[in-house]
Amino acid sequence: MDIESLRRYFVSKHGRQKETYLAGHSMGGFLTMMLMEIYPTVYDAGLPLCGPLAASTWFMSRGAFDGLVLFNYYFPGVLPDPAKIPPNFVNNRELQAKVEQALNAAPDKAAVLRRQNNLKNNHDLASTLAFVVYLIKELDERAGGSPFDNRNVIYNGTLDDNAVNAAIPRYAADPKAVDYLRSNYTPTGHIEKPMLAIHTSYDPLVPVIIPNMYESIVELAGTAPLFVQQYVKHDGHCAILPEEIARGFAELREWKSNGTRPQGGELPTPSVGGN
Repeated sequence: MDIESLRRYFVSKHGRQKETYLAGHSMGGFLTMMLMEIYPTVYDAGLPLCGPLAASTWFMSRGAFDGLVLFNYYFPGVLPDPAKIPPNFVNNRELQAKVEQALNAAPDKAAVLRRQNNLKNNHDLASTLAFVVYLIKELDERAGGSPFDNRNVIYNGTLDDNAVNAAIPRYAADPKAVDYLRSNYTPTGHIEKPMLAIHTSYDPLVPVIIPNMYESIVELAGTAPLFVQQYVKHDGHCAILPEEIARGFAELREWKSNGTRPQGGELPTPSVGGN
C-alpha cells in the first residue's frame, strides 16, 4: 500500500519516528480504518473523517447498487442499467440536472427513493445517483465483472412492495468480482490503538447508517473500547470545518498520550477561555 510504503521510506531515510498518526477524508477515512486494522502495531492512532466505515460488499451492494436499481424501476431510461453502463459514461452537471428534473416531475416516487437513501431533497438524490453510476462502472472495470447480486433481496418501503419485487430486474454477481470487492475491503474491527471517527450529522454521499456499522464490528472483535465516533452539526459530505478537525485531532492525541478516551456523540466545543 502506498501509505505504508511511504512510512517505510521515511523510516529508511530519517530513522524511526516517535509517533505516527493516520487521518483521511471520505475514502481516505476508509483507508485510515483499513490501515489501522492491517498494521495494528505500526500506527499510534487513527482519525477517519466522513469515511464509509463498513464492509464495501454491504454499502456498495445494499446502498449504491440497490439505490440505482430502484431508481431505474421508477424512472426507466434516465440512467443506464447497472449491467450495461457504457464505457464513455460521464457524470456531469447536465446528467444530474436530468435526474433531478425526473424526480421533481414524480413527487411520490421521488419521496420513496429519498427515504430509501436517507436523503433530504431531490438535488442530493440526483447528484448521489449520478455518482453511483460512475462508481459502479469503475468498480466493474477494476473487478473484471459485477460484484452485485440482488436475487435474494426483498425490497420494501416502496409504493407497492409486491409489485416492485415481482418486476424489478434481478442480477447475478461474478464470483471473482465479489472476491475482489470483499478483499478491498471487509473491516475486521481488529484494532490495537485508539481510533476516533468524525462524521457530519447529514451526509448525502455516505449516510450515517454506514459508519454506524463500525460500532457493531468492533464489538464483535472485542475492541470497542478503542473506538469512538463523534459528529458535527453540518450538512454535506466531509463538511467538517478545519477547526473541528483540529479539535478532534487534539482529543485523539490526548487519548493516545494520557488514556483520556473522548466521549461519543457531538464533537465537544471549546470551553470559554480554552484553546
